[in-house]
Amino acid sequence: MPAARPAYVAFDTETTGIATGSRLVEIAGVALSERGRVTSRFSTLVDPDMPIPAGAQAVHGISDAMVADAPSVADAMAEFFHWLPQGVPLIAHNARYDQDIISLACSQAKLPLPDCGLIDTRAMAQTLAATPNNRLETLIDWHELPVVGRAHRAAYDAEAVYHYFCYARRLMQPTITPLCSTWQHPRRLPSPLRALPAAVRSGAAWTFRYVNQRGQSCRPTITPMGFARVSDGIFFHGYHHYHQAIRCYRADGVVG
Repeated sequence: MPAARPAYVAFDTETTGIATGSRLVEIAGVALSERGRVTSRFSTLVDPDMPIPAGAQAVHGISDAMVADAPSVADAMAEFFHWLPQGVPLIAHNARYDQDIISLACSQAKLPLPDCGLIDTRAMAQTLAATPNNRLETLIDWHELPVVGRAHRAAYDAEAVYHYFCYARRLMQPTITPLCSTWQHPRRLPSPLRALPAAVRSGAAWTFRYVNQRGQSCRPTITPMGFARVSDGIFFHGYHHYHQAIRCYRADGVVG
């Protein structure tokens, strides 16, 4: 019997956070045939070149020590794309976020995004409307799907996406959208942000003068956690020392 050919790849990412500019710390994938048979698997930790924030560690359990000897984002993405079957749609839960993450990772690594489609199992769950909410853990428990491991690790979540996709596809046809470039890694930053990359890399505090869109001025001190260019400008985020919470900022609001 010939080997089953991959028709889809369920994948998941774990990251340094959820705000714009958050970085990849783990990526995993499960390649499956048209009939739902697993053909291969992939998983790797990724060195984000910055300290992993405590809030993110609390979610996925990935520490700085665990990624100390992990591949760089460039090496990890090159390995993932070498494994990835060419042209097959990618499947993710809340796929827009994973698209943002791999878009930024590709931009950091100076690699093109793969030319493929994207399927969102969260959108499928919303359409089927069979569960109290559309969280991946809820879908797995509600439908008693056979996934073993720790939730919020990329390999487990990729397996969960695979199992739920196979279940949902029996009930509906998935919508496939193009995989798009969204978050970009800016090669050059405005002069008031020159200290930002080094502060992200080291986890050092950074104080700057900021004017918001209402014209109000402040001088926050944050521990920066990431930055990216999106369609309407450059954004960055970090832990605000006074408010003790994550805050997001526009680069064009930094005046000194």
